[in-house]
Amino acid sequence: LLMIRIDNLDTVREIDGSDKYFSTIAAVANNFAAAGNRPGDLVATISNDRFALLLCDCGHDGATLKANQIMSTFDHSELANTAVHLSCTIGYAVAAPAGGGSPEALLQSVENVMFEALQHDTGKIHPVNGIIGVTE
Repeated sequence: LLMIRIDNLDTVREIDGSDKYFSTIAAVANNFAAAGNRPGDLVATISNDRFALLLCDCGHDGATLKANQIMSTFDHSELANTAVHLSCTIGYAVAAPAGGGSPEALLQSVENVMFEALQHDTGKIHPVNGIIGVTE
């Protein structure tokens, strides 16, 4: 599960107005939908500046690769066609195969890492250490 927050999105509304703000959200959502284009993957809007990408059959390496792909899309200014520099903060966690971790535990672990990231270190990728549902 990848949780993605668009940084500086409110600045788009302040500088460019509501129309540009909502068209930027649509452009970002379309970009994420293209990123999660494997069969079984799901992209969801959580709020205006937050998205979730649920990747099926994906371990840490695959999640890291997908997070880096998403992060790199923000290097292209044509993504939103705005003067505001957009970036994103990504938190992710991986659950054990065959239902080893509950959806609630997976979501809570990503929300916890995102909370810490947004307090101290935005614009980066923040993985949850370990695999949810596996005890060592």
